[in-house]
Amino acid sequence: MKKRIQFYLIVVFVIVMFDAVASAVSRTLIFDYTKMAWFSYMLYVAAGYLGCKSFDIAGGILAGLIAGLADSTIGWLLSSVIGPFIPFAQPRYTPLLISVVIITVSIGGALLGLVGALLFKIINKGSPSS
Repeated sequence: MKKRIQFYLIVVFVIVMFDAVASAVSRTLIFDYTKMAWFSYMLYVAAGYLGCKSFDIAGGILAGLIAGLADSTIGWLLSSVIGPFIPFAQPRYTPLLISVVIITVSIGGALLGLVGALLFKIINKGSPSS
């Protein structure tokens, strides 16, 4: 259980650090922060892949879910504080909007975690350790 908790904390750390660095780079270089979403999606897939490799398919899905949850909560808050460059007006952050974003991004993270877990299973299909 301790190994799982450590793994999921590392997932949270990586996502939050990505948000912080991406926000700072975006702000400094006047680069559209929203274009970095694809990298976040790749991190969700990687979390799922590594979660499945380390544990099982459910571990991969949970890793993606945790990545999405961290991204849509702590990561979003940190990014908002840093103030990345976004070339269009942002909507007013209401409790409903925040809730919808957290739920949507978390579910999307879980789905991308599943993709990563399935990729691990496909790549390692013939391997005796799978």
